[in-house]
Amino acid sequence: MAVQTVYPQPAAGVAGLILDTANRTVVSRAASGGDGTIQFGVGVKQGSAPGLNVVANDGTGTAQTFEGVTAYGVSQERKYPGGGTVIWDGASLNVLQQGRLWVLLSTGETPVYGDPVFWADDGTFSATSGVALNARFIGEATTDGIAPAEFFGGLFAEATE
Repeated sequence: MAVQTVYPQPAAGVAGLILDTANRTVVSRAASGGDGTIQFGVGVKQGSAPGLNVVANDGTGTAQTFEGVTAYGVSQERKYPGGGTVIWDGASLNVLQQGRLWVLLSTGETPVYGDPVFWADDGTFSATSGVALNARFIGEATTDGIAPAEFFGGLFAEATE
């Protein structure tokens, strides 16, 4: 009889996954801008109807238009063949405005605990440049290019480049 002797360690998290049960504010917004233009774990900005829809950052996002971070949701459809999750245009999307979750990092970023969080032009997050947010990294980057971050109430900080 075969016996399992290797128990692989699951990934620490996935982009957009809420980190823990700490106090958080998550709102529903409609995804806008086309199928697949928004992914989990990235910052989104207000769309054409602020408070109702969001769009991916196209490089014009500011601290005042930052709506929050897309939180992973099981209601999004899987793309077949090939797998992956697609957030369809018009789909309801969870957006975290306050709390802790895993964010997608800009290429080459390696934040450590306590580093500030900046919002990059492509929606990812950095510890060094972009739009300053009222947030901090609360752990180190994983090999998957994600890191845990905490976003505080009063999302807006002064925009800096």
